[in-house]
Amino acid sequence: MIDSAALAAIRHNPLLSGLGDAEQSVLVSLGATTRHPAGTVLYERGDAARHLYVVVEGTIALYVPDEPGTTVPLYPLSPGDSAGEESLAPDSHYDMSARVITDAVVFSIESRRLSRLLDQRFDLVLGMLVGMSTRLRGLVREITALKMASTAERLGIFLLELVEARASSRHEGKGDGRIVVTLPFSKQMLAQKLGMQPESLSRAFGKLRRFGVQGAGQTQVVIGDPAGLRAFCQPESPT
Repeated sequence: MIDSAALAAIRHNPLLSGLGDAEQSVLVSLGATTRHPAGTVLYERGDAARHLYVVVEGTIALYVPDEPGTTVPLYPLSPGDSAGEESLAPDSHYDMSARVITDAVVFSIESRRLSRLLDQRFDLVLGMLVGMSTRLRGLVREITALKMASTAERLGIFLLELVEARASSRHEGKGDGRIVVTLPFSKQMLAQKLGMQPESLSRAFGKLRRFGVQGAGQTQVVIGDPAGLRAFCQPESPT
């Protein structure tokens, strides 16, 4: 039986979304879905790259080891994101390390199995190229947003993305009433993702209070006025 959760994650993955439904199902059948507790290291920088990973549930962080016992976090990965793309190149090694931040479910496929599938179907390679192009455009948009938007706008845009993801998973409309979203990782990692210091993140939350944005515990955020927040985050809005 095909793992529906893994299939959904692959369909939301920019690298693999260009594949057709049948090919995505074959991909899932060739891999494995495993559960990992927080703190699990999926791979270390310099390890032989033999698996491609897709986050199904939870959060994984890519990071570069620094001094012994310390790390330089680079990017948190949420459901639908992938890690270990280096494995698609022959005789390659991982450029970064990957660690589970919150309890996670991860789909993985051996690179040799994926390569064997791609060798048989050049159209699948084209599909993955489409996915890579989509991912690149997304990264360019994200970098542009970081450069052009204020700290409050960056936070607002991220919260609205969580609102849209929540609505999509529940097959709901966006809605303009009070909404509660769950942060996929710690506020410290959120600050890193948004390109700001933790104290700047706190100030950004303060600036969004007029839209009913407030914390509810360690991981939940209440958005009282989603419509107002959307208007504030439009590109033409003043910073």
